[in-house]
Amino acid sequence: MKMPVLFLFLAVAVVGVSCNRNDGGGEFSPSEAAKGVGRVMKKTKAMNDVMYLSNKVNTYKRQYGGYPVSLDELVEKGIVEALPKPPQDMQFVYDANTGKVSVQ
Repeated sequence: MKMPVLFLFLAVAVVGVSCNRNDGGGEFSPSEAAKGVGRVMKKTKAMNDVMYLSNKVNTYKRQYGGYPVSLDELVEKGIVEALPKPPQDMQFVYDANTGKVSVQ
């Protein structure tokens, strides 16, 4: 329930900041607003997936006593059915030493 509220807040913030441009660039266009909202949606999905994967990595650690060697091991051990696909032009980065999941 929190993610839709967060998404709405971020979308309004991006559009609001973009609408208040003071760069002399003229009027704010709807296509610029759409690009801003698209970027927010992409980043929100990425953050949501990182939190999901981090939770599953911690579940793995509790069950097996250490971090998985790769995220694929979460699937192999049945912790997740499949790994989420990162947003376009992004990839998940996993550090097996610390269990940290990030997106770039």
